[in-house]
Amino acid sequence: MDRRSFLKTTAATVAGASLLKPKISRAATPPNRFVFVNMGGGWDSTYSIDPKPGMATVSQAPGLLRTYGNLNVWDWKPATVIGQPDSNVKKFFDAWSSMSCIVKGINLRSISHDLCAQRIYTGRQGGTNPDMATIIGFEKHKDLPVPFLLISGPSWAGPLGAAVGRVGETGQLRTLIDPASASFPVSWRPDANDEIDIETFHMATAERQKAIRGSMGYNQARIQDFEDSLIRADTLRDKGKTLNFGGGGIMGQVDTALQVFQLNLAGCVMIDSGYGFDTHSGNISQGPSQDGVFAGLNYLMTQLSTLDGSTPGSKMIDETCVIVLSEMTRTPRLNGANGKDHWPVGACLMMGAGVAQNRQVGETGDGMVALPLDLGTGATTGSQNLVSMGTEMFVAGVLTLAGIDSTTYFGSIPPLTALVG
Repeated sequence: MDRRSFLKTTAATVAGASLLKPKISRAATPPNRFVFVNMGGGWDSTYSIDPKPGMATVSQAPGLLRTYGNLNVWDWKPATVIGQPDSNVKKFFDAWSSMSCIVKGINLRSISHDLCAQRIYTGRQGGTNPDMATIIGFEKHKDLPVPFLLISGPSWAGPLGAAVGRVGETGQLRTLIDPASASFPVSWRPDANDEIDIETFHMATAERQKAIRGSMGYNQARIQDFEDSLIRADTLRDKGKTLNFGGGGIMGQVDTALQVFQLNLAGCVMIDSGYGFDTHSGNISQGPSQDGVFAGLNYLMTQLSTLDGSTPGSKMIDETCVIVLSEMTRTPRLNGANGKDHWPVGACLMMGAGVAQNRQVGETGDGMVALPLDLGTGATTGSQNLVSMGTEMFVAGVLTLAGIDSTTYFGSIPPLTALVG
């Protein structure tokens, strides 16, 4: 009998009641998994997904405009010399433009890093609004040990904090999973039998409380949540000991994210690009920094296309959506330090399962101003229903893409359905 089976049997015997209700398994519907990639600091989108060549009101870096169907992309480092390698921006779109969607012209209504980040991820400012990664984890992956795993990046859990697990800046999750890996001295660690005794006590206590005051309604549900959490924690400890948290940079984080998916520990993850994009001076560094990110994105998509999915014959790419976000973009023109300052317009790159393939949604016009658009088609002309796209509409659109009813979180605010394939 394995540890989990022993725990269930022992707790049930002590409490004199069945331990857990049977769980209903739900069929996965693409996109079932999500990877969020945070581009912290505010990227200059003209270096990649929002080029403005020849526009007098925009300082466009040298490079070459490349067209991939409906997508226009800026190649900041075209291979003009024989033998010089292509930029990673070009390599990425050469391979993945057919399943990519570019969203432009998201109105952030602020130039503060913190406020813009909160708005682009939660849709709103202030309060206790959860971010979209937390919502997706909560709504779609309640049965997993960590519905949303924050490997690195920002997070606003709001009232859904139980759905979020954090690796921690110094790898604290690794130590919680496996105390033997702690870098500090620990005077006592429970062995396997101790852990069974401790968890059996918790389970028996929960069953006792259920019998006394939690036989129905809210109390019953909360006690059941507690019992379920102990089983999920046990699963995380058992499987999580094989996780590799040691990889650095975007590719190391990608490896951790993919391993989490393979072990079925989480359904939604966030990683950080590992680069800083707050270029108030020396904006030219945006080129190599974004090139490094696109190398990581290419690696991520290649791995997703190689690794097996959750159903026979499928690959992870068939059920995984990747969303690349920064809290803001940069001003259209260079400042006196050859940098660019904060600009209250968002741009997003999405690819993979469920995404509207090879589609541009929204646009920025002269001076990088966000243009009104049709929320259903993404077009900025030829429609009677053009509206200014707020962050609420964008986040509601991502929830719709995930198969979640956005009205639960945004009421009557219309979602940006143009990004849905």
